[in-house]
This record gives sequence, structure tokens and C-alpha cells, in this order.
Amino acid sequence: MRALILRFLKRASGATSGASAIEFAIVAPVFFLLIFGIIVYGYYFATLSVVNHIAYEAARATVSGLSDDERSSLAHARADALVSSLGSFLGADTVDVSTAPAGDGIYTVTVHHHFDMLNLIGTSSILPLPPSDQTVTVQISHGGY
Repeated sequence: MRALILRFLKRASGATSGASAIEFAIVAPVFFLLIFGIIVYGYYFATLSVVNHIAYEAARATVSGLSDDERSSLAHARADALVSSLGSFLGADTVDVSTAPAGDGIYTVTVHHHFDMLNLIGTSSILPLPPSDQTVTVQISHGGY
């Protein structure tokens, strides 16, 4: 009996025909999760950078306005032009621009974007997802300095 077990163990230890498949089955889920996480967070930070750009450009556009109504229309026009030039990267329905005077000689532009990766990955994920709301507020003086 002992010789039979030793012979089985010796024969089993030399068989390596399925080792690659087992190693792939162990490593592949972690690898694909890491790659997918890089893609999701890369897209998140790219959209955050674009939202920052829209907010700063819209705030810069308000400098040339003479009244608060004119500043608001200039900011909205610049933000709409930037959102439409981005095509399907952000989506025009997910960006909201609001403007308001914020005190003596200060004007505020706020850009809000709803980042929705759940449409891409489903309703649940094992990834720790970034927050879904991106809001950038920029304050600029009426004179631009």
C-alpha cells in the first residue's frame, strides 16, 4: 500500500501538463480587474480635467461682460461651445453650468458633471468606483485680475 502511494505521488509530481491553465485561472481575474480599474479611473480623471477646463474657460469669458446678465450669457455660451466641441466624451445632458455674482466685484461659475460609469459596468461592481458627481467652482473678479 505504501509503495502504491509513493508511486502515485512520484508520478503526479512530474505531471505539469495543466499547470499553465491553473496559473492563468488564478492570475487572470486579478489582472483584468487591475486593467479595468485603470481604464475606469483614467476616464474619470480625463472627464474631471475637461470639467475643470470648461469652468475656467467659462469664467474667463465673463470678464468681458458689463452686467451680470451679460456675464451669465457669455459664460453659458462659452461652456455650451466647449461641451458641443467635445462630442460624446462628456455628453451635453450630463453637464450643468450655473453662474452668479458672489460679492463685490466677484463672479462665480460652477460646472457640475454627473459621471456615470454604471452604464458601462452594470449596476454593481467589485471595483471601488469614484464619486459620480464632479463639481468645479471658479471665482473671478470683474476686471479679470
